[in-house]
Amino acid sequence: MNVTSKSGFSVYRLDKLLTADPVIDIFLKAFSCLGQPRKMLLYFVEKLEALVNVENPNCDSLCRMYNTMMRTLFPECNENIQGAVFKDIKEYRKQLEKAEAGIKSGNKEVIKDLGEYKKRLDSNHVLPRQLKDYSPWLSDFQAGKYRSLDLEIPGQYTGESKPLTQYHIRLVGFEQTVSVYIYVVVLRVMF
Repeated sequence: MNVTSKSGFSVYRLDKLLTADPVIDIFLKAFSCLGQPRKMLLYFVEKLEALVNVENPNCDSLCRMYNTMMRTLFPECNENIQGAVFKDIKEYRKQLEKAEAGIKSGNKEVIKDLGEYKKRLDSNHVLPRQLKDYSPWLSDFQAGKYRSLDLEIPGQYTGESKPLTQYHIRLVGFEQTVSVYIYVVVLRVMF
């Protein structure tokens, strides 16, 4: 991260604030599970294809995209963050790790082989409607269990007087059913 620029330093400070508390870090990672893993993997495969199908593939960009994909889809954590819906794509992990060197070096044949994933990933499958299938951690979330996660709903300050935070609406949990769209899972919040 470039912390020498003003915006880079601001992002760095914000990142340090948000990840200083491990519970907030887990909370943010759990929110990243509210997507369709098959569609997420398809997105990354298409991005890798686009990066390699230029005249001179940029290996740094390919490395960053590969690393982001692996970190997003197959996080190395012991928390119960990802749900059963992510088991759908676990079969691809070993194949992607095996192809890592070819992907990062811009080998067009390796990327072409990744294109075969698209046919399987794009096939229709039943999408779960329970939050626990996406993130058991979010499903079990209750604000009272975590002292550091006293989350207010934004937009409650008028700016005309000192805020009375004791009267502000706070997030206490999430409903267990979700609405599923093509790429995103919509969560209902309990106040």
